[in-house]
Amino acid sequence: MQDMADNNEQSREVGEISIKVNADMSEAITGFKALRRELRETTKAARETEKALRELEEAQRSPIIKSQTYVDVNEVKLETVSDDIRRLYE
Repeated sequence: MQDMADNNEQSREVGEISIKVNADMSEAITGFKALRRELRETTKAARETEKALRELEEAQRSPIIKSQTYVDVNEVKLETVSDDIRRLYE
């Protein structure tokens, strides 16, 4: 019975672990710098895309300017206008 009590008490004790790590950080730093460059370029592209989208939305909201064509009314024959109007309603 005493052996069981000792085993239970030992299992409750917390052990300590010590780990020593030697690492070459130069590769990690180089990788982080490359990642930072890529993120900067991606952010720039996202801003440019957002700006282009805003400009497109603005262009869609603004009225479309149609080219103006001037016609001398004296040169237009009444028959031609009547035929064109009739064709529209056919």
